[in-house]
Amino acid sequence: MTSGTSMLRVHHGALDTHTITTRAPPVAMKHVREVLQGMGVEIQLESEYRYRCIRVRREGPPAIGLGLQGSTFTGGLSTRLPVSGSAAACGVPPHGDATTALTTESPTRRVPVYGDVTQDPGDEVRFFVELTRLDGLNDTISLDIRRLKGNLRSYKFLYDTLRE
Repeated sequence: MTSGTSMLRVHHGALDTHTITTRAPPVAMKHVREVLQGMGVEIQLESEYRYRCIRVRREGPPAIGLGLQGSTFTGGLSTRLPVSGSAAACGVPPHGDATTALTTESPTRRVPVYGDVTQDPGDEVRFFVELTRLDGLNDTISLDIRRLKGNLRSYKFLYDTLRE
């Protein structure tokens, strides 16, 4: 077992086969951060392998039937998972304070993705993503995505978008 996976918490609960990988944890977290930023989600670093995320509430009246709105997001985890590389080569930031925000208010910040109002009312959703190791499977990790606050349908839309 590598030193990176030994620092991860053990996975508990249901397992989504779409969120399992054998990539190095720093590479996987870098990819997760890029996908979340592409979705317009605000990210806060809680620990090396855990992000607290917020998708802000939709402003204005919802546009019915437009699907993903306000973003150029083109893919989730499974379509963009990196094959290999070290943390340094992939530009993974060094360990930081647990309250360090990874996203900032800037001209390059993406507008959050929202689904059709029939599947996503556009409410604020707070959730976390965390890499965990699978007990008994060396170098196999899972991305846990858990809702903390917000509408269940909005969370499901974000969960499905992230893992796709």
